[in-house]
Amino acid sequence: MLLTESVSGPAAAPGTSKEGSEIIGSVTPGSGIKSTNEVVGLDVNANVHSWNGGQLKPAIDRYTALGPLLWRVIIDRGDWESTQLPGTADTVDWNAYSTIYSTGKMSDLWSTVRYIEASPGQKVMINVMGGVPGWMGGSKIRDDKEDY
Repeated sequence: MLLTESVSGPAAAPGTSKEGSEIIGSVTPGSGIKSTNEVVGLDVNANVHSWNGGQLKPAIDRYTALGPLLWRVIIDRGDWESTQLPGTADTVDWNAYSTIYSTGKMSDLWSTVRYIEASPGQKVMINVMGGVPGWMGGSKIRDDKEDY
């Protein structure tokens, strides 16, 4: 997804800009008014399920070569805690969580994030998509499980 800032008025000469941003082209809407769009950011999605032992690295490299980017790293289904651990929401079983967060798709998540962030200027946000474990409600988090 490209984030653009629209500037109304006559198109600027190629290669000129306002506030130091590069102008990459001009657009003429159907009304006949000419405007210029500036690219002020680029956002890239990466799904951890494509990591596959590092097979995603060449694609990541192509994008990081473009310069600083914001990455939305997607992990499908927040179901990595398949059974409710003993205790309350205020109790943390570090041994159990260490295992959960260092294996399977969670390991792929950390590998993907680590690889992206190894390139200068890259920023990552993690996006959990899909349902949660059955004990939390499955397709919607139950009110009594919000704190877990």
